[in-house]
Amino acid sequence: LKIVGAGKKSLFSQFLVESLTVSILSLALTLVLVTLAMPMFRQLTGTNMHNPLAAPDTWKIIGGTLLAATLLNGIYPALLLSSFQPLNVLKGQTLINFKDVSLRKGLVVLQFTFSIVLIASTIIIQRQLQYIQHTSPGYDRSQVFTFRIPWTMMHGKKDDEMSVLTGRIKQQLTAYPAISSVSFASQSIVALQSSNSGSANWDGKDPDYMPTVFQLSADESFKDIMQMQMAQGRWFDPQQTTDRHNFILNETAVDLFNMHKPVIGQRFIFQQDTGIVIGVVKDFHYASLHKQIGPLAIMDRPSWQGMVYVRTIPGKATEALGAAHAVFSQLAPDRPFDYNFLDDSFNNLYKADTRTSRLILLFSAIAVLISCLGLLGLAAFTAQQRVREIGIRKVLGATAANILTLLSRDFVKLVIISVAAATPIAWWTMHGWLQDFAYHIPLTPWVFAGAGVLALTIAIITVATQTIRAARANPVKNLRTD
Repeated sequence: LKIVGAGKKSLFSQFLVESLTVSILSLALTLVLVTLAMPMFRQLTGTNMHNPLAAPDTWKIIGGTLLAATLLNGIYPALLLSSFQPLNVLKGQTLINFKDVSLRKGLVVLQFTFSIVLIASTIIIQRQLQYIQHTSPGYDRSQVFTFRIPWTMMHGKKDDEMSVLTGRIKQQLTAYPAISSVSFASQSIVALQSSNSGSANWDGKDPDYMPTVFQLSADESFKDIMQMQMAQGRWFDPQQTTDRHNFILNETAVDLFNMHKPVIGQRFIFQQDTGIVIGVVKDFHYASLHKQIGPLAIMDRPSWQGMVYVRTIPGKATEALGAAHAVFSQLAPDRPFDYNFLDDSFNNLYKADTRTSRLILLFSAIAVLISCLGLLGLAAFTAQQRVREIGIRKVLGATAANILTLLSRDFVKLVIISVAAATPIAWWTMHGWLQDFAYHIPLTPWVFAGAGVLALTIAIITVATQTIRAARANPVKNLRTD
């Protein structure tokens, strides 16, 4: 075109128009993919997002992105291709100089750096979620579901009156063969919410120390149904009426309170009630692993115990739910029967973490795909630039394996540079994320090494698709044409 009279300005405009056309076509395809992927995105993120394409602000962002993509994709090639000397091209000289190749390599390094960071992050998040699932909370939450006694049935009832009600419910529920055992407590053991500050007192307490103490009211069978372990002393005994005023503390409370030894039998005041410590239960996680276990006081106050715990016979959950529904309908025929399995309640604590894991896994796959496309383009360009060299080497006896090693060496170096750059970034990012958990896995070097090896393997496979083709080409044909 230059030889026949095309000017630099007209060439520049032509390349920009071509870039705009490609960007518009890409945008149209993107909008179709976004529309198709929206239901999956809602399910993946757990959001009820409406159609974002209906919002005017979305189209402003789309327009800005289209303009930016056109300029970024079009200006550099337009300047490069409109300013070359046509005679140099006709003589066989390349348009691409050293700086251009360095830019391509730098972009590949940048792409793989982000990919390796995301791969390492995915591995660490998955390991943390597995750690959460396999860490014993200190009780057995399997095969247990809960439901609440309507507040209207509890309101105004004293402990003795509430004991009569809960005793009747327990008798009705345990009559069903699908139900193993029944207990009552004030709230869910998976996520205790109730706490009190300033009311706890014991012998030897520092007057200035005002700890926040979590509280749980549970009946005499709660320990057994949840399979909790005692460190010292005993659980509540219904035959001992004084236990209505006594307390069970967890190990953390005993340690933080620095109580006199022996702890069992020590005077303890809490919630304006005075009793003694009759037992110390082993620490259990009554909140998510994001939070440190704090001091806990357990009481037996029937008037508080509006949550029913039902342990089912394995494989009989459906029958047990039907039985519980029938009993609940007798208590409150006009109220809906709402229940929760403790396993589901536990998983809900980490719903945001699970969602993060899925999103990062998706973004990792996309980043790796984009990186491979960039690497594939660079490999194809490099193979084309060195086609004459490859032909000469093959004529002199080089094997396909030699050519593959020769061409892959530079790309392996790029990925190694990416690993070196990505490792501190991934460590810093994941270290900060793990700090949000009071209990978490350690950051081990093998995670980052594994992410690097995975990225390197993907890169070698990607490069091999181009280099093998170049290595198998007929050297005579390449030398003749070049």
